[in-house]
Amino acid sequence: ALLSRKLVTIITDVPVEYNPDDLHRSEKNREKLRELYTEMEFTRFLTALDMEGDAGPETMQTIDSTEHEYITVNTEAELTAMLKVLKKAKEVCFDTETSGRDPHNSDIVGLSFAVKKWQAWYVPTNGELPLETVLEAVRPLFDGKRLITGQNLKFDLEALYHAGLAVEPPVFDTMIASYILRPEGEHNMDALAEQYLNYRPVSI
Repeated sequence: ALLSRKLVTIITDVPVEYNPDDLHRSEKNREKLRELYTEMEFTRFLTALDMEGDAGPETMQTIDSTEHEYITVNTEAELTAMLKVLKKAKEVCFDTETSGRDPHNSDIVGLSFAVKKWQAWYVPTNGELPLETVLEAVRPLFDGKRLITGQNLKFDLEALYHAGLAVEPPVFDTMIASYILRPEGEHNMDALAEQYLNYRPVSI
């Protein structure tokens, strides 16, 4: 017990010399950090250091600093126009918006699609277009003739299946790909967008 007490006692009279000016925050020395992280086997910190770019938060792209075309689809004519573009694509990125976090006990309130940078469509299914109409219209997109890409895709596939639409492979999940590449990092969409695209998404 006495030894344990001695081991946890903080020594306060150690002769430490320091200059207060040396305590001011300065630019990080990446090479020294890399050496330290490698020596201490801080793999997560090493990964974060490797993922950092020269751009700071002030140069991170946002919806306000980029030219984009985000289209809300409210009519059957707009739905037909969207599908005309999507059916020609070899890869379609999609996402579902649901009323809850359980795909088996939630309603789909919207679907979003994209095939190229800075352009996307959002189809609300709780407005003028009923869910059944939208699902039947987009069903050909999921027939296995194109790659379906998404983030945390399992959730979206289960939500569609519960609503009566089965998705045929091939599929690609960016969250799983992120975990395979670097298991120790963050894998949510906001983190991936900032790390790989230098873009900060709108928080939902």
